[in-house]
Amino acid sequence: MAGARPPGYPLKVISAQASAASASSGARTGRAGDFAGFRTRWALLISVAGGLALYASFPPAGIWPLAVLGPALLVLALTGRTLRGSFGCALAFGLAQFVPLLSWLVNEAWYAWAALAGAEAVIFALLAIGQRLLLRLPYWPVAVAGWWVLAEGVGTGGPTPFPGAGWR
Repeated sequence: MAGARPPGYPLKVISAQASAASASSGARTGRAGDFAGFRTRWALLISVAGGLALYASFPPAGIWPLAVLGPALLVLALTGRTLRGSFGCALAFGLAQFVPLLSWLVNEAWYAWAALAGAEAVIFALLAIGQRLLLRLPYWPVAVAGWWVLAEGVGTGGPTPFPGAGWR
């Protein structure tokens, strides 16, 4: 018999319902949240690299293309993380950025430098939890970019402990 199948092989039905079912079962949708993410230690390393890259985009190094690379590395690190893991990765990113960025403050008082860098890193980590939630959206690049703009706007004039800090 032509076209006969051996027993145990089900008939394969191709339909719109079948393709919708395969899309909901893990097929690529373009969302950053679909990627399972890196292991925790790699995510922390990527976060630190992103924070250092963002620091290097400021003077005196002033390598401005790194201002794009830093947040992109943070997106990679946050992808697939839990909210607690996102906070930890973003805290590592913030410390890697703000500790060297605010090192000029050591000339005044080391404790002021440590407090300011730590507070800014915690604020950044709290805001990054919102960024992690946005990674689930279909148009996450636009949403994350808007989130960064909103966070900067609130951080430079909004209800933070350091209003007017334009370098935040």
